[in-house]
Amino acid sequence: MVAGLADGTIDAIASDHSPWDQDSKRLPFSSASCGIVGLETLLPLSLELYHNRHLTLIEVLRRLTVAPARILGLGIGRLAPGAPADFVIFDAGAKGRIQTETFRSKSKNAPFDGRPITGRVERTVVDGRTIFERRRVTVVLAVVVGYLLGSIPFGLVLTRARGAGRRQKNRLGQHRRDQCAAHRQQGSGGANLGVRCR
Repeated sequence: MVAGLADGTIDAIASDHSPWDQDSKRLPFSSASCGIVGLETLLPLSLELYHNRHLTLIEVLRRLTVAPARILGLGIGRLAPGAPADFVIFDAGAKGRIQTETFRSKSKNAPFDGRPITGRVERTVVDGRTIFERRRVTVVLAVVVGYLLGSIPFGLVLTRARGAGRRQKNRLGQHRRDQCAAHRQQGSGGANLGVRCR
């Protein structure tokens, strides 16, 4: 399957999201309902193709967004003037582990429970409205993907927000402490800076 994605035999990646309640799954195999939760694991599992160097990041995103829309003949799958603002902001380097008990879906049946992953959705926007947000995103490297493809596919964009706000705050705090230390030596206590040094 990976080889098929790499050589273009397989055009698209889909989640086949088909959740079921626990009672419908806890049955003998032949009687259990078919399907698993796929939506919440789609991005991190697909990113394994990128992290394992089977596909470039652009190729992974193309197979998740532009390609399915083209196959289905839908006028969606990219950000463009007048189109719905549907996009996802994600951190491709965030490490974690799939934990089915934290799924937003009411269904928890997934064979990947406990699997280590690299990549995490930070925000989901549908028609311009944020419907999911993990935390505030401060630095977004989004437009690289869009420029390379001519538009941002399904708005999937790459973020390096993790720790950026903290680093900026630490830099500002250190700068202020350095200023205060210099003014203490001069005996001004920071009065010339208009800041209060402790």
